[in-house]
Amino acid sequence: MLVQLSIRNLAIVDTLDLELGPGATALTGETGAGKSILVDALGLAAGGRASSAAVRPGCERTEVTAVFEVGGNPGVLDTLGKLEIDDPEGQCVLRRIVSADGRSRAFVNGTPVSVGTLRECGEQLVDIHGQHAHHALLRRDEQRRLLDEYARHAELVAETADIHRQWMDVCDAIASDPTAGEDPGARLDYLRYQLNELTALEVTTEGLEKLNEEHSKLAHVGELQEAADEGILALDDDEDEAACAKLLMAIRAVRRIASYDGAVSGAKNLLEEAEINLNEALSQLKTYRQGLDADPQSLQTLERRLASIHDAARKHRVEPKDLPALCVQLLAETQTLESSGERLAALRESRDALLTQYRQAARRLSEARASAASRLAPEVTENMGQLGMTGARFHVEVTFDETRAPAPTGTDRIEFHVAANPGLPMHPVARTASGGELSRISLAIQVVDVSTTGVPTVIFDEVDVGVGGRHGEVVGKMLRALAEHRQVLCVTHLPQVASSTHHHVRILKMATADTTKTEIEYLHGHQRVEEVARMLGGVEVTRQTMAHAREMIARA
Repeated sequence: MLVQLSIRNLAIVDTLDLELGPGATALTGETGAGKSILVDALGLAAGGRASSAAVRPGCERTEVTAVFEVGGNPGVLDTLGKLEIDDPEGQCVLRRIVSADGRSRAFVNGTPVSVGTLRECGEQLVDIHGQHAHHALLRRDEQRRLLDEYARHAELVAETADIHRQWMDVCDAIASDPTAGEDPGARLDYLRYQLNELTALEVTTEGLEKLNEEHSKLAHVGELQEAADEGILALDDDEDEAACAKLLMAIRAVRRIASYDGAVSGAKNLLEEAEINLNEALSQLKTYRQGLDADPQSLQTLERRLASIHDAARKHRVEPKDLPALCVQLLAETQTLESSGERLAALRESRDALLTQYRQAARRLSEARASAASRLAPEVTENMGQLGMTGARFHVEVTFDETRAPAPTGTDRIEFHVAANPGLPMHPVARTASGGELSRISLAIQVVDVSTTGVPTVIFDEVDVGVGGRHGEVVGKMLRALAEHRQVLCVTHLPQVASSTHHHVRILKMATADTTKTEIEYLHGHQRVEEVARMLGGVEVTRQTMAHAREMIARA
């Protein structure tokens, strides 16, 4: 349970330390004194939304600390254990700091944590029912939330939401695939046709160079023949003017000299090597000349092939030398499309399988809701009767609709129906309930909801709006009975509720010329009687009002 709430610089609260005990505690005071600020502070400490607007004007930050005793709460102890956070003396201390610039920090037992972790701990420690709950009851999403909370099937809700998230992720992956909206088969056929066409040309960068060289040779074969003949004649002619003959004459002369003088041995060796090279060159040139036969058919074949290569280059608007790179590019695109097609097929199969799983999970959730609705309706009906709506009936309609688009919360249409008076047909709450009836229906649901939860501390912030007279006394009895099993804090303007609690705290607003502050008073004995009398009598408190207040407290 909550044993202490400390607030620093929150709205009109300067410094406030509230100590609490078991049972039911009433928080009363004039309108605007800051009663709901205490509830807001506790919500902040439990991981609620933070805003820089909460920081008291002129201050750098707001700080809220809530101390809970958790010795008998295995859920919280287990959570602390998973987070590796100690629980000194069986306590859980939730602390929240909000800076004036809007930044927020969270701590559990002095350990810095995320706001999500703070909220996870807070949800197991305190349950806050706001003062506008009866207005929220008009919304179907709020009706669904209340039913799910009562049913305690959070795992089913989480399972359905998780499958829906997976299904949406796969749908997004399919939609983001660039080929999802096209016909990949047609594109693949076209790419394969182009690829086969280019592959048949057998074009490589080196091969294209060789083809050009071969074409140049065949196109100029006459000139090559003439030049080769001239070279052969210059080297090896019958005349003495031929290079080979002259070289042979020089070698003979040098050999004669060398036979008498070794000084020319170097020259002799060079000339002999030159003879060998010259003869080798002559042999290669003759062989080359023999192979230079004019072959018009080969030239035509080569020209046709080169023409095909150039045609393909023009078709694809590239240079012939770039055709090999284009072939690689087309192959890569083909492989990408093939793998993309396989990926898309796998994604679509996964999408269909997840949709089937979702429908099954949504069906199970719907069945659990229908079962819970059949239990909730009579309990709320009974509470409505105690709150003065005698003969009224409450019903929860759960309709499973397979045709609805998948949603994280399932495909149910959930609607609260009520017959406010005996003999009247059921109609949706949003259309038939008056303001006062709506408040009582909301309170009847919340009391049932709280009675089934294991959360140790429950806060009611003016949930008795629209309820008065003898019905207010019933509300007080309900909350006091609830306090036998839970710690109950109730912000109220009803004297019937305030007189029914075990403890009473008054919130005071102290205003000066420079500032406004909120203070608290623990009321006992005569002080409590005076506060209840004030709530009964307004501005003027008479002896009769005081006597009535004492009677109400004594009867409670």
